[in-house]
Amino acid sequence: MPMYLTRFSYTPETWARLVKNPEDRRAAARQYIESAATAIAVCAGGALSSIQTTVLLTVEETIAALEKSSSIAYCPPGK
Repeated sequence: MPMYLTRFSYTPETWARLVKNPEDRRAAARQYIESAATAIAVCAGGALSSIQTTVLLTVEETIAALEKSSSIAYCPPGK
């Protein structure tokens, strides 16, 4: 199962609403995260100023990438 890390920032308006009415957003976030087209739906709602999703690798995937990288001939710029 693929794993992802999603980071986001609330807008000032969203923080103001949460200050006036503090609430636990974990259940809502879980629902969004587990449904399709999450990033688009959440951003379209206007509560976030930015969102960034990163694909996470398992240890096995990392080892496989390390092994594969040894066969790639890469030359840094200027060398």
